[in-house]
Amino acid sequence: FISTGPPPMGIDVHIDQLHGSHDGDAVLVAHWSVSNPDQALQVWRFSRRRPLPGDGYPTLVEQQKILLQELAQEIARSLNSMDGAAVGQ
Repeated sequence: FISTGPPPMGIDVHIDQLHGSHDGDAVLVAHWSVSNPDQALQVWRFSRRRPLPGDGYPTLVEQQKILLQELAQEIARSLNSMDGAAVGQ
């Protein structure tokens, strides 16, 4: 079987940091790259902190979930931007 559709796009996501800080924040630092045979490799970076509203591991996990959702949204936006001229952030 030979595919006649567009060539596949590759996405690599790297989580550089996902932890709680000593000053009471959840931290997520990540970067991702998108390879598309029709365009140059694009790389984006993501770095956010969320204050922890309370103590305990469950509170940290809830804030990390929100950060991961925000990362997923940014990745989706970067893919949408590749429809036109992609700009790495």
